[in-house]
Amino acid sequence: MQKRLNAFTLIELLVVIAIIAILAAILFPVFAQAKVAAKGAASISNTKQISLAVIMYAGDYEDSPPLENLWDDPNAQFSVGGHNFSPWSYQVQPYIKNANVFEDPLVQGNDGAGPGTNLTVWYGYNPQFGYNYSLLSPWKGTTPQGMISSSFTSFSRPADFVMAVADFQHKTWANNGFAWFGPGQHLPEYGVEGPDCNDNPDPCWGSWGTGSQEAGWLGDNYTEGAYTGGTALRKTGDAVVAFCDGHSKVVSPQWLAAGTNWTPTLNNNDLIQNDKSVYHWGEW
Repeated sequence: MQKRLNAFTLIELLVVIAIIAILAAILFPVFAQAKVAAKGAASISNTKQISLAVIMYAGDYEDSPPLENLWDDPNAQFSVGGHNFSPWSYQVQPYIKNANVFEDPLVQGNDGAGPGTNLTVWYGYNPQFGYNYSLLSPWKGTTPQGMISSSFTSFSRPADFVMAVADFQHKTWANNGFAWFGPGQHLPEYGVEGPDCNDNPDPCWGSWGTGSQEAGWLGDNYTEGAYTGGTALRKTGDAVVAFCDGHSKVVSPQWLAAGTNWTPTLNNNDLIQNDKSVYHWGEW
């Protein structure tokens, strides 16, 4: 007599499917968090390499960090309005030798340069980390450049001062990530604004708080830098920062705005610096 094969009943199959669905619902968010954590670690690594490259650059150039934008550079690969220029990110490429360092892994749908693209040029032109130009290459208006390099060793608190920070991704900016420079001529923004940019000596293209220009450009998106001077809060509401002593870490926007009266809903015209001793963007 032939034995009958055991088979799952419909109820048993449904129970198994339900268990698998429950496990997937539990595990998928865990996997997603692990992926974000890994990307955050890579972003911190990139900013650390950037900070060390800027420090090495300053060591070779009489204690002077790179300008945010070096105009009329004979070695520049970029040109606009009849002028050649090299962004800070392009100037430090010899000290990094890996253009992907200027790519922030936390960017959703990254600005992939595509096959055959010169990545050194691409990320020299479209870095996803912004330079604290108010500290490192402040605007003086007395040179053809308009900016001058600071003395790197003159900073009283290099471990507290922001050098570079994850900034808005250019391709999601309403103007495609470019600032108007003249008829038919545009440039990316290479720097980020300190919270009190309206009060420091530099001209600024926006500020922290509501009413700032970049808020409109970025669609009021806090994650990409609206209301925070272009500083992107892509690390679960926090920012990945490189500091002037060579270390990097993740900090909150409240920490970055220390020494001011900033709140996420404050109008930028009402923002003031009220404690220089804990301000992280410079000394003025």
